[in-house]
Amino acid sequence: MFLDANIFIHLYSRRDRQGQSCMALIERVGKGENAVTSPLVVDEVAYVLEDSIGQERALQSVRHLLRIKNLRLLDINRATAELAIGYIGRGLDPSDAFHAALMKQNGIQTICSYDKDFDKIDEIKRKEP
Repeated sequence: MFLDANIFIHLYSRRDRQGQSCMALIERVGKGENAVTSPLVVDEVAYVLEDSIGQERALQSVRHLLRIKNLRLLDINRATAELAIGYIGRGLDPSDAFHAALMKQNGIQTICSYDKDFDKIDEIKRKEP
């Protein structure tokens, strides 16, 4: 399962039901549930959190993200970029297109995300935490 940026953004900045659901998901990952994400997700989380909770808390959050047990970061390469271009043409924004491309490259069909744009891609199953 691929974890989208909004999962971490909710985890680190919200104390509502969505934030609690994201926390429960990350706890399951820490206990062994397989999950992956990408360096682009880390970038997006840092960028969004810096605006919403400040630079120091954002950095603490990103450091935590990088230490989550059983969460693997996928590598991005030229082939990823070439696949991503096709997903942009199918209605995804560039960051989401890269996520979809990484998923395809790595045989991952499920993304955990609140972003309904992924519903446009038939080969991706989106679920919320």
